[in-house]
Amino acid sequence: MEEIKDDPMAFYRNEDPRCPHCLESISISDNELWYLYQEECHEIDCPNCGKEFAISSEATWRFTTAKEIDEL
Repeated sequence: MEEIKDDPMAFYRNEDPRCPHCLESISISDNELWYLYQEECHEIDCPNCGKEFAISSEATWRFTTAKEIDEL
């Protein structure tokens, strides 16, 4: 885990947030942190170590198209 602590990219654009204090990934669904899906900055207490940290959320959208709606 020490290599994660020293690598700033280990905390950048992850599928689940990672606590910068205890280095553990945090499951949004297991901890019911659904509001983290809102695109903005948040402060939370880590459910693993209890220390506060900041999270920035971003969304990526993908689209599928077809000539007719029944083709989707």
